[in-house]
Amino acid sequence: MTPDALEASMIAPCGMNCGICIHFLSEKRSCNGCNGDDSNKPEHCIVCEIKKCTLLNESGKHFCFECDEYSCEHLKAQDEHERNVYGFSLIENLESIRDLGIDPFLATERDRWRCEECGGLISVYSEKCIFCGCILRY
Repeated sequence: MTPDALEASMIAPCGMNCGICIHFLSEKRSCNGCNGDDSNKPEHCIVCEIKKCTLLNESGKHFCFECDEYSCEHLKAQDEHERNVYGFSLIENLESIRDLGIDPFLATERDRWRCEECGGLISVYSEKCIFCGCILRY
C-alpha cells in the first residue's frame, strides 16, 4: 500500500491514523479502522473507551478536540501509552488536524510514514517495512 492511499476516513476520533496500523496494513487487511465496523477489529479497539465515548458519539462530533471535555483522562492515558511505547502523540495529531485541517495533516502523514526504500506505507507499530523488510531510519 502506498502513502497516497491514506484517507481521512482512517483517522480515529482520538487522532490515531488507522491507515498506518499493522492490523490495517497486513496482507489480511482484517481491520477497517476505528470508524469501520467492529467485525474484524482487535479486541483492544472494540473496547476502547475513546471509541465508546458517549459525549463524542451523542454530540455527532468526529474528533476529540471538538469535545467540551478535551483532553479527557482516557485520551491523556492513551496518548501517554503511544508516546512511551511507539513514539508518537495522539494529542499532537489532533492539534495538527485542528490547527491545519485534515488535508494538510494527511499530507504530513504521507511523508512521515513513507518507506525510503520501496515507497510503501509503513506501520507505526513496526521497526521495519512490512512490504520490503528494510529497517526504518528515524
